[in-house]
Amino acid sequence: MDRLFEFLFKYKPIVFSKGQIAFSSLSSTPLIILFVLAVAAAAYFLYFRTRATLPPRTKAAFIALRSGIFLVLLFCLLRPIISISSVIPQQNFVAILIDDSKSMSIKDAGDKNRAEVAKSLLIEGSPFYQQLSEKFKLRFYKFSSAASRLETINNLSASGTSTNLSSAIETALSEFTGLPLSAIVVLTDGNHNAQADLTPTLNSLKAKTVPLYVVGFGSERFSNEVELVSVNVPRAVLKDSMIVADASIRSSGQKGQRVNLSVAEDGKVIKSQEVTLKGDGEIQTVKVEFTPLGAGIKNYNFSINPLSDEIITNNNAQNAIVNVQDDHPRILYIEGEPRWEYGKLRAALREEKNIELTSVIRTAEGKFYRQGVENEKELMEGFPTTKEELFKYKGLVIGSIEANFFNYEQLKGIEEFVSKRGGGLLMLGGKYSFSAGGYAGTPVADALPVNLKSDGAAEEEVKSRSDEGPIYKVTPSARGQFHPTTRLSDQEALNAKMWSEMPRLTIPEMITSLKPGATLLLEGYPEKGKGQPVAVLAYQRYGRGRSLAFTPSDSWRWRMELESRNLSHELFWKQLLRYLVNSTPDQVTVETGRDAYEIGDQTEIIAEVNDKLFEKINTARVTAKIISPGGKETEMQLGWSVENGGSYRGTFVPDENGAYKIEVNAQNGGETVGIASASFLVTELNREYYNANQNADLLKRLALESDGRYYTEESARNLPEEITYLNNKNSMRVTKDLWDMPIVFLLLIGLVSAEWLLRRQKGLS
Repeated sequence: MDRLFEFLFKYKPIVFSKGQIAFSSLSSTPLIILFVLAVAAAAYFLYFRTRATLPPRTKAAFIALRSGIFLVLLFCLLRPIISISSVIPQQNFVAILIDDSKSMSIKDAGDKNRAEVAKSLLIEGSPFYQQLSEKFKLRFYKFSSAASRLETINNLSASGTSTNLSSAIETALSEFTGLPLSAIVVLTDGNHNAQADLTPTLNSLKAKTVPLYVVGFGSERFSNEVELVSVNVPRAVLKDSMIVADASIRSSGQKGQRVNLSVAEDGKVIKSQEVTLKGDGEIQTVKVEFTPLGAGIKNYNFSINPLSDEIITNNNAQNAIVNVQDDHPRILYIEGEPRWEYGKLRAALREEKNIELTSVIRTAEGKFYRQGVENEKELMEGFPTTKEELFKYKGLVIGSIEANFFNYEQLKGIEEFVSKRGGGLLMLGGKYSFSAGGYAGTPVADALPVNLKSDGAAEEEVKSRSDEGPIYKVTPSARGQFHPTTRLSDQEALNAKMWSEMPRLTIPEMITSLKPGATLLLEGYPEKGKGQPVAVLAYQRYGRGRSLAFTPSDSWRWRMELESRNLSHELFWKQLLRYLVNSTPDQVTVETGRDAYEIGDQTEIIAEVNDKLFEKINTARVTAKIISPGGKETEMQLGWSVENGGSYRGTFVPDENGAYKIEVNAQNGGETVGIASASFLVTELNREYYNANQNADLLKRLALESDGRYYTEESARNLPEEITYLNNKNSMRVTKDLWDMPIVFLLLIGLVSAEWLLRRQKGLS
């Protein structure tokens, strides 16, 4: 289209958009108007005074054609010109930034990759280079994560591991401080994958009136591509826990095709499943379930088999690291009366080696039967009397026991156990649970994921339903189908079948209302004609911890009414109690800013130190020891963070690939507060190969907001001329003739021919 415009109007569109049109033979607007009126009057006189009898419409057509001819001739006689600002040759600089990251090594089509196409524009002797160098002093830079001067184009390697457009542009602006920088030319695919925001950079360009002229390389959309965008796994799990990973996959042009997604632990494939691609360019999330092989720091590789003729295969895999802990978190379970649920729940954990269940059952007023206590004094009062005593546990299970068993400080302590300590709270269904137990309006109700009734109706409801028996069929909800607490099998169809065969349960109190942030995992459907579906298992995040509500009172039926070889009851309770405590923090914790880094990246280490009441400690001495994959140990002191109480930070730069371990020791007042460990992975992240199509929208935005222009590989030939039309202190006004534009002569020939044909048609000489 631009070529056609230039053919007709002699100059490119930019000349007309930035220039000012004038007439060199006549500069007064009133005189121009007078000439136009004179031409119209002459045409009117010629045709309305003719002797031939013509219809009014025909006369009007003749007048219009003759007026057009006169106006075109008048246009030429007035010598039209266009005046535009143009740079003075060799008085201005242009910075040329060339993307040298790995994504520029991609071959979208043909034999040349993106970097080679960019080089072909800039080699000495090319028309692009020649035209630019005639007008400007050129300075070349290559950039990926940072920018540096480029002495020769041959030094480009397309090997950078990330792209930071902001840093590259800011570098060019700073190096030209005090020099006449007319514009910045950027040759890139726009795969800006740094964390830096481009808005401040655009503001700097506007303030210095430096436009960006951007040439975009690469396909804007791939026709045959699949990439494993990310994998989300828990940073730490207990040994023998099932891991549910979220794998995010983006595919283009392969709707309905099936690929294989496999998981390898330390090089050994432990899971493989088939995935049907959406193929619409949008991200789809796939659940992948597997169980780690033993304890320790586990390195997982998730991979998708490449498609046929796929351009990029470096983005078909992701690595993740999980700290599989051989830990023994303690859970406190309190019941208000002897019942089958208590005994069968403890029996379900008989073979559980990681969870330590400490339980208390009230046998009479002021009498308690304790199991799993560490000493004879523990829980002598039936329940911890101080927060410090309660906060020693990581999970708390409240069975069928009325709220007024606890005093207010204990109820408040339970709420803070979740919100402040970060523990897990689970309430079980029973005659004295939830609303029927009087928990509505207490601090405990605030923490629960369900809404309780406060009008006393629940107690009557529980009494009236006491003879209903097990009428509820339990099934996973839409959100619960892939939750780690509800997976009886890692095969989706088998999992659904096993739930369909589970015995019905009794739900003393119907709960149908969840808190806004809660998630329903299991729901109960009553026998036909006996009521609406109710919540069976729900959870929510609350403060630092999580809370769950399990409403049935007789899950023991899942043990007693199934074959002895069916271990669904045991598996359900193991998974539920593991989930209850798998994210409960210790007094001292440590983590890194990200799960994975590359060699040379700044790795941020963040530790948090709390006292026994989980109040922040700001006076601790925190030492971190980093152990490399090769066994090298590096020790450092972490500094207190002013922004976050109890937080201590430091940075470390890894120099080899593999799994790193961090061990933190926190001291305060000469005493050890606690120790903690974490791990992170150093590997090639291949950032450049993800979402590696040309980000044309971003490049167009950069050009538009900086008053520059965007070009494709094909239209880049126009850049050297169009960049010269800049208005700065080293520019001059140039004029270009318009009277000899081809469109003028074509218009004149067309008007004369049309008049002649019309005269012949009407029989005029």
